[in-house]
Formats: sequence, structure tokens, C-alpha cells
Amino acid sequence: MSRHELYASTAGFHLSNSEAPEVLVLLHGLGADHRQPLDLIAGVDTDGFAVLAPDVRAHGESSEIGDRADFRFDALVHDLHALMSRLDQAHKPAHIVGISMGAAIGLRTAFSHDLSVRSLTLIRPAFTDTPLPTNLSILVEIGELLGSGENISVARARFAQSRQFRNIAAISPLGGKSLLGQFDAPRAVERSVRLRSVPRNRAFASARELATISVPTLVIGTKNDPVHPYHLAQRWSRAIPGARFVTIPPRDHDPLATAHRQRECVGAHLA
Repeated sequence: MSRHELYASTAGFHLSNSEAPEVLVLLHGLGADHRQPLDLIAGVDTDGFAVLAPDVRAHGESSEIGDRADFRFDALVHDLHALMSRLDQAHKPAHIVGISMGAAIGLRTAFSHDLSVRSLTLIRPAFTDTPLPTNLSILVEIGELLGSGENISVARARFAQSRQFRNIAAISPLGGKSLLGQFDAPRAVERSVRLRSVPRNRAFASARELATISVPTLVIGTKNDPVHPYHLAQRWSRAIPGARFVTIPPRDHDPLATAHRQRECVGAHLA
């Protein structure tokens, strides 16, 4: 059994309407789980789609962790393909909706041609053509603190006093809360390799590679989010031919309004 098959045999996931002719794949962000993107389709008409929301390796109910090499984006794409094959969904036209890390995995899936990707919805992109972009270095810092052997409460308090965290929290209190939540995540110490590894990925090699995307694509960006810079979402949308770009309100202003607007955008794109 390959490492991807091992992941697939132990992965957590949500799957509904499995007999539908097309599959909607919902991919969560780093440190979250399959429940995060399910919120994106609350109230959205998904008739005609099987809905699959997996827990990425070392997230949610997926018990398999692995080492740094297992968190390369292309390896995570192979994980996704293995799970979809196990669930008899890999042969179907796929519509991928991804948040942050999930957006990058979705993009890499479209590049790979392992699945027949028919549309992309890329929400709050955080990755670039450079390993470990500045906006993601703080996640590696958290991973190193969690893997240091220091008491989690002490490490969390020390992190909360760091200049980098305070700068982010001053711009986005919800963003700061999300970063602190990494210390409280299930099996945070054991799974800290995900934080040390995933930010070191490149989502694409160059703008030229982004220009090879030929499926209908929606990119969603928001301002006042230092971990998911607005200019980066703009960069993705400008480089992907025909991509539609939508700006949603910052989460700190009105989280409910932001969530509602995201659902509207996702629903309209899928329709």
C-alpha cells in the first residue's frame, strides 16, 4: 500500500449525494478541517453534484501524518486522488472550491490533470511562486514552537507577545485569533510538521504556469488580512485567463456578511 493509499484508507471526510454525475470538492485551509468549506455551500443549490469535503493529511479526523515530503502540494494532490478513487469519485468531472491552502491544492490539481477539473473557486490565496513567502512565515514559527518540546501554554503565551503576531492582530483581530487557535488544535504538537512544511510550498512555478489554466475560475480576495494578502489574490486572478475576481468584505468588519457574500459568490460560480 502506497503512502497515498494509506492516507485514503484512514482519511476523514464528508461525502453526500455520491451517485451524482459530477463532484464538488471542498478543500479547507491549513489547520482547519472539512467543516470549514462546507459552510461555503450552506443554502447553495448543489443538486447534480456529489459533495466531497476531505480532511487533508494530519487534519481533522485523518489519522495519517507522514513526514515533510508528504506535505508537498503535489503529494497532497496524490492523496486527494487516492481518496477520490477509493470513494469512486475520481472518474467524474470535478469542481474544486478551496480556501487558502485548499486553493493552492486545487490549483495544483488542475495543473496535474489527475482529475478532470471543470471549474475552480480559489478563496483567499496565500501561496506564490516562492517557497515560504513572508506572509506565511508566521505559521512556520508556530510549527517550530509546537515542535520545540516547550509546554504549549508557555509557547502560546510567548508567541502572543511576539512582534509579528501583534502586528497581524492589530490589523485583523480575527486573523490573530485564528493563529492562536493553531496552538489549541487537536494533536497540535504531533501534527506540527504540517505548519513547518506546508508554507514552504510553491503554488505555481510562474505566471506562465498560471496562464495554462483553461477552466472557468473565480478568485475571491479580501483586504486587511496579512496572512492572505489582497494583492496576491489579484495576482492569481490577473494571470489566470478569463478569471473572475471578487472582493468580499474583511472578516473583522462583519463576519456574517462576509460569510453570506462568499456563499453568494460560490453559488453563482457553480451555477
